[in-house]
Amino acid sequence: MKHIYQYSIILLLLSACQGTNEEGAGLVQHYGVLREIMMELKLEANVDLADLSTNKNLYALGALEGLSGELMILDGKAYKTSIDEQGEKVTEHNLAGGASLLVAAQVAEWQEVPIGKAIENLGELEAEIKALAKQKGLDVNRPFPFMLTGMVTYLKSHVINAPGASERSHEAFKQSGVISEVREEESTILGFYSEQHRAVFTHHNSFMHAHVLTGAQPNVGHVDELKIEPGIILKLPKTW
Repeated sequence: MKHIYQYSIILLLLSACQGTNEEGAGLVQHYGVLREIMMELKLEANVDLADLSTNKNLYALGALEGLSGELMILDGKAYKTSIDEQGEKVTEHNLAGGASLLVAAQVAEWQEVPIGKAIENLGELEAEIKALAKQKGLDVNRPFPFMLTGMVTYLKSHVINAPGASERSHEAFKQSGVISEVREEESTILGFYSEQHRAVFTHHNSFMHAHVLTGAQPNVGHVDELKIEPGIILKLPKTW
């Protein structure tokens, strides 16, 4: 089921009246509800990825249909990472199939903001992103996307793998996947910030949902832990 916030629809109508030609600009859309996927095990596809192929400047993250892997879309380019029978990560670059959960936005242009302090955990990152977004004039009461590019000191991520799990539970789905840890590695992180969507598209104890792209042949993972030094670049929508 496609969920679009009522205020986003209003903003879209207002934009149309003002002659905006960037359809979807300033909107965050989500497909699927995290608490239903985790607690009620509703793993079916909530969006056909092929339907997104015509969206300009598309940035998105989520879980593949059946919780069979992780997904990231950067400016329309897809990265779909799943686990093969040998327990290895495999990444494809197409918009075939569906997603159980997807969070998406269209961003025509980003502004760069260096983070000037060390970050020791995701809670500190969350607070810093909110503070810098407010400084740049974003309305932090509305959902917005963000990116981080540069060297991470430490990052732990996972690729979910429900098809390989021994039982039907979210924890088993996660444990049957692959957990990765990297240190001092160039990374690209895409995330969404919202204070209104806990257990909808962020976890119940966070205002963020973030995926990371790492490796010489990049794989996608869901970000679980993170440490960064001063200087990493935060990217925020230039207009939102």
